[in-house]
Amino acid sequence: MKRCNRCGIEKPVEGFYRNSRSSDGLQGYCKQCDKIRRETPERMEAKKHSAWLGQLKKYGITESEYNQMFSDQMGLCRICQKPEVDIRLAVDHDHETGKVRGLLCKRCNMAIGLLDDDPQIVTSAALYLRGNK
Repeated sequence: MKRCNRCGIEKPVEGFYRNSRSSDGLQGYCKQCDKIRRETPERMEAKKHSAWLGQLKKYGITESEYNQMFSDQMGLCRICQKPEVDIRLAVDHDHETGKVRGLLCKRCNMAIGLLDDDPQIVTSAALYLRGNK
């Protein structure tokens, strides 16, 4: 048994992570308290930001380049000209060349993806919609 340094509850040693640097070989906080500590809003936001930076790296752009594109587009989707709500604009890229084309809202990004990024299909869809009004 061991007492957690945070909640003060005595728990079985299985309730603690190992820590080779401590005298008893266990972490000072129980697993439950450690989870709460790791899931603070600040840490969760930092994790999301780090994941987003990883996505940008995948597309070969930096955060400042993204911010410049966002500013150039006035925070609006390149296709529908609407702002995204509660999430960042998606980085749209050519799947063959990898070249970044612009920033899109989630809906427009999904729509062109579902149309296979094919300009002919997009044009056919537009003609279809115009002819049925």
